[in-house]
Order: sequence, then C-alpha cells, then structure tokens
Amino acid sequence: MSFLKISKLNAFYGDFQALFDISICLYEGQKIALIGPNGAGKSTLLRSIAGWLPVPRKAVKYNKRNIGGLPANDVVSLGIASVPEGRRLFPSLSVKENLQMGQESGRKGVWSQDKVMQIFPVLRERLYHLGSELSGGQQQMVAIGRALMSNPRIVLFDELSLGLAPKVVNEIAKAIPDIQKSGVSIIFVEQDVRRALRLSDYVYCILEGRINLQGQSKNITFEDVEAAFWGQKND
Repeated sequence: MSFLKISKLNAFYGDFQALFDISICLYEGQKIALIGPNGAGKSTLLRSIAGWLPVPRKAVKYNKRNIGGLPANDVVSLGIASVPEGRRLFPSLSVKENLQMGQESGRKGVWSQDKVMQIFPVLRERLYHLGSELSGGQQQMVAIGRALMSNPRIVLFDELSLGLAPKVVNEIAKAIPDIQKSGVSIIFVEQDVRRALRLSDYVYCILEGRINLQGQSKNITFEDVEAAFWGQKND
C-alpha cells in the first residue's frame, strides 16, 4: 500500500491556481521523478507536501494520517524532509553546523554525520568551512546531508541537479541507491528527462498544473515525454 497519497490536490498562490486535482501515490522504497517544463507546478507540488503552502488537510495523507497544511516543522518531525531548490544553507554556519540543523527534528535512525560523510567523502575535509565557502555541488551535498540527518522516511528533492557540473551530478546520483537502501523513499524534480527515467521507478509529467503522463519509468520513452511536454496525452 502507498504510505504517501496525494488526492485531488489544488494549490494556489493568492488567486492564482498552480495545481489542478493532482493525485499521486508513493510506496515505501520507491523513487518517483517529477518532470515537466519550467513553471509546470513540480516545485509547488513538493512545497504542498512539505507544508510550505496551505492545502486541504485531506489532500495529503501520510502513513494513514491527513497532514495537508500542517506546519513544515511538523511535517519534518513526522518523517518528510526536503532538499529545497537553491539549497538554502545557513551561509554563516559551518558544514558541521548546517548538518546538525537536521537533527532538530529529534527523530532517531541510522543517519548521522559519519554516515553522511560516507556517501559524500568530500565534505569531511570541508567540515569546518562556512556554507558560503562551498561550491554549488558541495552545498547540494550538505543540503542532502542535512535532510538525511533528520532520519526521514521520505526525502523531497527539488531540482536534483540544476546548475551542477556533470561530475558532481554523477556523485550525487551514485548516492541515491545508498539513501534508498537505508529505507528512505524519494520524490525528486529533475530537468534532465533521461536522467529522471534512469534514476526513478515511476514518473509523473506535469504540464500547466496537471498530470498528463505517468507510468513506470522502464515503460516510458523519451518520445513519450516529448509528446507530453507538447501537451499530447498518451492513451
């Protein structure tokens, strides 16, 4: 059974409606990719799950509990962590201090500073550097580590590889299986369609706030996605 279920979710920014009747299911251990053009509503969906936007309580169900519209800190405490677009590190804090912020949820589990260092060894030598002194790729690794330090059951990655060098993207992609093996399920936004299909188990394509293509990643081709981007629904 799914342990995160989004049902007929509508989301707004003031009077502007960004999402229309979005429904998705995430199963334990699953990796879901959200793809679609810029401005399609992918980030809005993650923000709705994470508690950053006011949405109906029944629109988001996690572990048999309705959590839509709960404050973001409560969502994290329940086991849903976010890696936001732009990383949002504390620039005046060290890598170590930024990572420790993830422990504020008080959740117990397998993730610790040492375990983060195992999947991102480059951070070990940057441990006492300020967040502002890191490269974009290193900042992304810290943002991922901070999320994992909250010992979540679900991690939401907004723009997994945006603006990062291919070498760094590959390092992060290599860490995904280790994260999944720890019992973490993943929803991620990814602009590179081929990478999204390769890394995910299931994919949803969002266009103008609506899902117009979905399915198991292994059964969806680049041509299917290209057609979806142009608004042509596949039967």
